[in-house]
Amino acid sequence: MPSVQINAETLNAATGESASLFNPFSPNLRLSITYTLSPDFAAMANVTVEVVFQLINFHTNQVFFHNPGQHPVPAGGTLGGSFYDINPSNTAGMQWTTGADIFGFRGAVAVLESNGINVDAIAVSDIRWFRLEDVATL
Repeated sequence: MPSVQINAETLNAATGESASLFNPFSPNLRLSITYTLSPDFAAMANVTVEVVFQLINFHTNQVFFHNPGQHPVPAGGTLGGSFYDINPSNTAGMQWTTGADIFGFRGAVAVLESNGINVDAIAVSDIRWFRLEDVATL
């Protein structure tokens, strides 16, 4: 039976290491999704994977950033990934203040056939919580 496994992480973009505390004025927050497809997909022609990045406000539990994208899977491939960098000029809609600086990152992967029909293979990651540093107080 076709299946997909997913891993979603928040990384320091400069070092590639897993991290959960970031300076909001530094371009160092990378949202990373990696996935593994079951071998069934290697035999299918023109498989596409839809990768979705979501950010969640800890205090409201509301998704405020939803970024889907489709990626073709190389013939015979079963491994893949995608990332999204957050930096001072692209904050993905994060609004932070003292006491409202915790956010969650969740990723999802859905597999599509070449004709755009969903295959019975989807995975949603656990929420990876992270915090933005307090950079100034008045």
